[in-house]
Parts: sequence; C-alpha cells; structure tokens
Amino acid sequence: PRLVVHVSQTLEPIFAQFLALQRRQRHDLGQAIAAGDAQTAHRLAHSLKGATATYELPAAAAIAREIETAVLQGDMPLAASHLKTLAAYFDALDVVFIAAPALPPE
Repeated sequence: PRLVVHVSQTLEPIFAQFLALQRRQRHDLGQAIAAGDAQTAHRLAHSLKGATATYELPAAAAIAREIETAVLQGDMPLAASHLKTLAAYFDALDVVFIAAPALPPE
C-alpha cells in the first residue's frame, strides 16, 4: 500500500534531491549500525530526524528519533529494526505537493 503525504509545494523543486540524499544517509546509517559505530550512527540518525522534519515528514522524523534513541541506548539491533521501518516508509511514500496555507494576519 502507498503512503500519501501532503507537503508544501515550496519544497517541490528540491524534494527529489532530498530523497536521494536520504537514501544515501540511510545506507550510511545502516553501515554504521552494522559496524557498531555509535558515534556515526547517532550523527546520521540525528541528521535524518532534522531533515525529515524540515521536509514535512513528521512520521519519518519520529522513526528517525527512535533510531537515534536506540543508538544512544546502545541497542544496535533495535536501531537496525527501526531503520528497516524507515526504509519501508520511504518505499511506500507518495508525496502530493499542496499550496502552503496562508499565514494568519498579525
């Protein structure tokens, strides 16, 4: 099943580049987790958390937060499991770009 997510159209011109970067970061994160490199895994998970939140993917940011927490707790098998969940999220992702809501008047 596909996962449809609505994202502001202002991100459309750079979204494909963002997705490509996320693929590379998830790959690198998987390598760091497999190697037991907690420092690199933490840095990459933290970066993923921030980027996915910035690109209006709060569910992905929540999964990245779970990865980050597992790494900080030294639970690499759990971090790897969460990374698989994140990969499945991106595999199912269908982005629909929408007009950004108007800011409320001040």
